[in-house]
Order: sequence, then C-alpha cells, then structure tokens
Amino acid sequence: MKKTIKTIIATLLVASFMCVPAMAEVKGTVLNETGTKYTINAAKPNFEGFEFAKYLNTEIEKNINTGIASTKETGAELSKIENSALSAEYISFYDVHTAGDIISVVTTNYVYSGGAHGITVLKSYTGFKDSTEPLTIDKLFKDDRNSISVLKEKINSQITANTEGIYFETAKDTVNAKETFDYYIDGSDIVIYFSPYEIAPYAAGIPEFRIALNDVKDILKPEVAENLAKGEKLGTVRLNGETSEISSQIINKDGETLIPLRAVCDSIGVEIGWAPETGATVDGTPIKSVELVNGVSYIEAKEFSTDVSNKVYVNYIGDTLRMYK
Repeated sequence: MKKTIKTIIATLLVASFMCVPAMAEVKGTVLNETGTKYTINAAKPNFEGFEFAKYLNTEIEKNINTGIASTKETGAELSKIENSALSAEYISFYDVHTAGDIISVVTTNYVYSGGAHGITVLKSYTGFKDSTEPLTIDKLFKDDRNSISVLKEKINSQITANTEGIYFETAKDTVNAKETFDYYIDGSDIVIYFSPYEIAPYAAGIPEFRIALNDVKDILKPEVAENLAKGEKLGTVRLNGETSEISSQIINKDGETLIPLRAVCDSIGVEIGWAPETGATVDGTPIKSVELVNGVSYIEAKEFSTDVSNKVYVNYIGDTLRMYK
C-alpha cells in the first residue's frame, strides 16, 4: 500500500512539473563604441530557460552583427572624404512582449550612412516558448488564406479612416498585393507594421496597424486566442526590454515624464553622487533639472540619456524610457 501511494505521489509530482510553462529569462549586453567616423549603441538580449530562446538569440545577434559591420564599413568610406562632418551611426534596442506562452521580441534599428536622415526599421520575432520555429502571421489563424484577406480589409479600413492624409495614394494597392505581413504581439493586440516608404512617406514614421483580439478571435487558432487573452502591455519604463517596477513610480507633470533618479540608477547599476559645483551626478556626469517630490529626487526622463554612462544604453522615445545593461 505504501509503495502504491509513493508511486501515485511521484507520478503527480512529475505531471505537475510537466505542466509548468517554460520561464523566460533575458540578460542583456550593451555595446557603446565610437570609432573613426562611426558610432554604435547596441543593446542585445540573451534569452535563457525556454526552447524558442535559441532561435531568438541566433537571429537577433545575426541582425545586429550585420548592422554593426555595415556601419563600420560606412565609417571607413566616410573617413576618405576630406573635411566631411558626416559620421555613420547604428542604434539597436529591443522590447520583449509576452502573452501567456507566446513571446514576441521587437528590435528597433536605426542606421545613418550619410544624406538627409537615417532610416529606422523594425524587426520582430514571435513564437511559442516551447517551440523551435517562429510563428508567421498565417500560423495564428485557423484558415491561413482567408485570414490574410481579413487582415487586408482591416488594414485598409484603418487607412480609409485616417483623416491626416499620411498614406500614399497607392497604399491600399500595396497592402492588397502582399501575401503576408510582419507583425508583433503587444498585450492582446496583433500589431502589423510596414517599412519606411512602403505605404507612407518617411515623415509618417513606421506605419503600424493594431488588430484587437476581439476583432479576430473567431478566426484565430484556439491556443493562440487563449494566450493572447493573457497578454499585458509593457510599462513606460523598461529594463532590458521588460516592464520595470519603476513604471509605478513615474510622475507626469506639465506634460513631462519624471522618473525617480536613485531608483533608475540603482536598476542599471550606475553610481549617483553629488558635486558642490554642479549638483547631482551619475557616474561623474552632471545631471540637470533635479526636482524634489516628497523628499525623492526626480528628473525628466528625456534628460536621462546614454551620455550618463558608457556602461549602459538608455533612450527616451515618445513617452517610453528604455534602459539596457
């Protein structure tokens, strides 16, 4: 009898471990490099603890290495031009979205190689954590052919509804001609995006179209719909691509986002200090516009930039502060 009970308990324990979803862990590395006629600021993730991690690490590293190599080559070419102030630049950072057992990583890549302005492009990687293969957009749906037609209708509907006239006249034709779409998951939304100049001018930014879960739930595969329903959008303060607990401490004042200086510095491992001549410093660099709120030092998020330390990469775009270490 005791042997039977032990066998049952052992079986239940094994089953319980098998039911535990794979845990995602991301550790970042940062490359801040300035050479002859080039600058590189790249934040690269390294995922561990789940099957899809290998695919993510391999593909993202390949993409970043290509950008770095190209930037250095451009810098070498620009250095041959006498009296030129031009300098190549490469910036890459990432966001990590999760919805249940689905993980969706988006890298933002900015390249400047001369000319009027640089180019920003997105690259996304989405899949089930326990899979080795990516989830192309057609694999989200029960009927892949019909789903693409439905998505085209929803994208074109949003283009029609736009009253600012930001899209090319041929935008809908471009959408209708596509056989698939690039996308990522944000919360429970499917976000479809296009490259610069594909359906709108550069000034329009990267065109994105949000498809709400409820609008396509009936045609999604059940396991996809179930996981998307668990998705939560990222906070406005992020550490290594994920929501930082500091998101709950930010203050919006007079249209500006204020962040707690010490909490931010502690989270990325940089030293905060004080100099009588300049005031607060981060890794020895003076910080402007520190404001006391209930005894806590706050600073405008937009002023907290990569310049504070060469150990980390920090940017503030839109209303989002991203920090990588």
